[in-house]
This record gives sequence, C-alpha cells and structure tokens, in this order.
Amino acid sequence: MRRLIGSALESLHLLRISRCFFRKLTGHWKNFIWSMKKHEKLAPDGIPLPSPRLCFPVTVSYDPNHYYSSGEIGSASIRHILEQNDKKIESMERILDFGCGCGRLTRHLNNLSGLEIHGTDSSKELINWCIRNLSFGCFTTHKLESKLVYADNYFDFAYSVAVFGHFTEDLQKHWINELCRVIKPGGLLLVTVKGSNRTDELTESEEIEFNKGNMVVKEPEYSGTIYCLAYNPESHFRTILSSEMKVLTFLASGSPDTFQDVYLLQKAQSLDTR
Repeated sequence: MRRLIGSALESLHLLRISRCFFRKLTGHWKNFIWSMKKHEKLAPDGIPLPSPRLCFPVTVSYDPNHYYSSGEIGSASIRHILEQNDKKIESMERILDFGCGCGRLTRHLNNLSGLEIHGTDSSKELINWCIRNLSFGCFTTHKLESKLVYADNYFDFAYSVAVFGHFTEDLQKHWINELCRVIKPGGLLLVTVKGSNRTDELTESEEIEFNKGNMVVKEPEYSGTIYCLAYNPESHFRTILSSEMKVLTFLASGSPDTFQDVYLLQKAQSLDTR
C-alpha cells in the first residue's frame, strides 16, 4: 500500500510538494517551540546545538538531540572502521568532512589535539553556523559542482556520510574524483551510499532496475538537496565510481547512524596506476 500511494503521488508530481509543505509546517512549529525555551541550548560536549531548522537538512529530523546523538554514533563508527584497517585519526595530520552541514560529525572531533580539521558544504548558512560555534575547525563552502579550495594531496583522510545519497551519477563521479585529488597518495576516503537495505523505498519498477545493477535516482532535478534520493547497487559503485581508488572495506548497511552502505577507499600510492 505504501508503494502504491508513493507511486501515485510521484506520477502526479505531488510527492515532493506534499512533503515540502508538511516539513515546512513542522519546521516552523519546532523552531517556535525551540525559541521559547529559556535554558541555554548546549549539548553534552558543551557546544551549542543548532536550531531544529538547521538540523533538518542534515538529519531529515527537526530534533537537535537526534542530531547530536546520531553524530556521536556516526563519529565512533568512523573511528572503529579506521581502526579495523590499522588506522587511527590521532595519527593523521589533516582530515576533511565533505558535506559537513552544521557539524553533526565534525563536532565530535573537538577533543583531538594536533589534528587539523576541515569541513566543507554547499550551504553558506550551515557553514556560517560551524564558523561561529566550532572554532576548532576550518570551514569553507563549495558549489554543487566545483573544485574544492584545497591543494592537491592535502588530506590524510576525508569522509562523506549521507551526502552521496543525494547526488546524481554525474555528481557522484565528479566528487569522487575531486576528493581523490585532495587526498594524499595512500590516503583514505570513507563514503556512504544508499544500498540494498533501502530498496523498500523504491517503486516496483525502480527496484527491478536496482536489482539489475543500475543506479536509481529519485527526483534528479533536485540533485544536491535532500529531495534527490540516489540508490547505488554495490556492483555499480565499485565498477563505475571507485575505479581510481582501491576498496579496502565494504560494509553493507555499515553506517549505524544512517543505515547506509560504507566504502573505505584508499588512493594509490603513486600517480602511476598501471
């Protein structure tokens, strides 16, 4: 029944409109309640929490507490995956949070000394919140399809969680290549994408395409926003998007905070990939 209703709304181009209306109405109400609270809105780490309106494009939830707790879980998961591959964040010089939003994951790195932490996002509003509240990091904006401001071979490690699931195939390719450019030879990239455990969100015809090994993108005209939803079969991501980097680890549904597939990639040690 859920699929039938969703397919009917999609065919009439009403699904996104109805979602937008409901979410905006909910967002206005949540922000009003938030603004009425008199206590200081600090998280357990002593850093302010973003407003419900700022949380939504990052977590698809208006709950700042969920923003904080999911980030804590996600950050711990990233460290665990690195440690399983004999890598530790503490031993690195520079790392990048690509699509950092309002610092859901970045803020949980604030207790690390000697580590240069960078974050970038296409939203100026979210980056401005990070600049005001996450003083331990360096934050910049980027356009939807552009070159990052960083030099070649700059980072030891970059991660992008729950970001590529909102890109069309062309944008996924662009950002895989651009992130590869700014990572040092031998450096690491962790990316999450929507995989086979999310096929219940697809229509019957979309699921057939997915099971054929084809990428499925809902509302590609809104690529780069939460309204565009991209689903990557493992075979598709490996053969098309990861060709310049070696897959060290693949974990189906391995991201406990987003329920997405996890790929840990390593850049070749030299430019000669023959």
